Amino acid sequence: MPEDELPFIELESENTVTFFPENLITSNAGSLCTNSHLSGNPTSGIYNLTSATYTSDDCFPFDDYEFAFTQTDSILVISYPYNGISEAKFKKIADLEE
Repeated sequence: MPEDELPFIELESENTVTFFPENLITSNAGSLCTNSHLSGNPTSGIYNLTSATYTSDDCFPFDDYEFAFTQTDSILVISYPYNGISEAKFKKIADLEE
């Protein structure tokens, strides 16, 4: 890890971020707007795989902000615009097939 990079702090959370085929992204227990696991506000938005971003009308005053995300194997990292850049890392739990 580079010296200027802080480590992720691991915690267990009921927050699940789900990407649906129709470009809908949801968060059931946390918020798509912040990396706080304590918010408890389900939120939704629209994602764009080409730019690897999503927006959410639930994220006032950041409702026009394009939140960046990356996925490597089973790890999703979302970047938030707080105090520079703040990130949350999620582990993939399942592939949803209908």
